[in-house]
Amino acid sequence: MDRSEDEQKAFVQEAKPVLLGIRSTSSTAVNKSSERDEVNFPRPVRPIEPGKVRMGFIPEEWFKFFYPKTGVTGPYMFGIGLTTYLCSKEILVMEHEFYTGITILIMVVFAVKKFGKGVAAYLDKEIDEIEGVWVNYRKSSIDSIKKAIEEEKKSQWEAQGQSILFDAKRENIAIQLETAYRERLANVQSE
Repeated sequence: MDRSEDEQKAFVQEAKPVLLGIRSTSSTAVNKSSERDEVNFPRPVRPIEPGKVRMGFIPEEWFKFFYPKTGVTGPYMFGIGLTTYLCSKEILVMEHEFYTGITILIMVVFAVKKFGKGVAAYLDKEIDEIEGVWVNYRKSSIDSIKKAIEEEKKSQWEAQGQSILFDAKRENIAIQLETAYRERLANVQSE
């Protein structure tokens, strides 16, 4: 089956994203569609603060998912049942490294609870000091640049005065030359 050159080029252009396995998100039909219902189906927005969690790592939404079907104890029983299943089928193998990991996890949790606020306050103070140094450096740089600008304006003003001074010196030299010339004329006249 023979295709014209235009058809082959169009086919290759259409096949490139498929062959490469990539797709540009900015040029997809969804992003360029003018028919999108922004009111009823707004684009998702990334939250600034993370969602609430329980036990430090389980999202609150999981608990809310279980409540209508299993009640308040459902999520906890699911976790215990899942853990029991993983241990009984030896999917979660408990050897000496497992207990070492649990011990390290307990020590890390204890250290965070005991020293976390103090370390966080210390690090915040350090960050504030570093930021203060940067702000002071910026302010001093701005002040020194402003001072340099003022000095440059003063030197430009002085340079304008120099041209007047040079004119005055030229006139002085012209007067001195005139005086010397007249002295020589008077000298010639007297001799």
